Amino acid sequence: MYNNLQGHVFITLYLDMRMEKKNKFLEPFKTTVRLPHYFEHGEDKSVLVLCKTTADQTKARECGATIAGGVELIKQMEKGQLDKGDFELIIATTDILPDLMALRGYLRRQFPNNRNGSLGPDVVQLVEGYIKGIKCEALKPEGVHSYANVDVKIGTLRQTSSPTHFCAYRQARRSVNCSLTLSCP
Repeated sequence: MYNNLQGHVFITLYLDMRMEKKNKFLEPFKTTVRLPHYFEHGEDKSVLVLCKTTADQTKARECGATIAGGVELIKQMEKGQLDKGDFELIIATTDILPDLMALRGYLRRQFPNNRNGSLGPDVVQLVEGYIKGIKCEALKPEGVHSYANVDVKIGTLRQTSSPTHFCAYRQARRSVNCSLTLSCP
């Protein structure tokens, strides 16, 4: 729809999900990707940030965290006054990790870790990485195990960034075994 200049531009990735063994395949996944140029993507995200210092808590709120706090929020979760289901992601700084270990069994997959980008020393980078990131999900067509499709918003038709914006995606595509299709719905 070229008459809607606020319309999104999507990229479709076709991922090869085969592993070294012939009958082994990667599982579908969900992740959040931070693109090199921010654009308004229209996704509302709820984030709980846990950090010890009030300065970090203030920075987290300024970056868009739904709730930011310290040990008092951990105690509220232990008492059942704050529910983990109200938040898509729980982010924590490394200094509060010893206090957070009491909730490891309760949080399970939502427990902050380095691998999914929800644990680290810089609260601004962690919160902005998720709030400004784009959700993407690898979906396998029914009955097919060898590949998956990933549809990702990469910008808007009116985006003012330079042509190097799309070169970054082309460069990323070379590092992954996938093919590329651009489309404007």
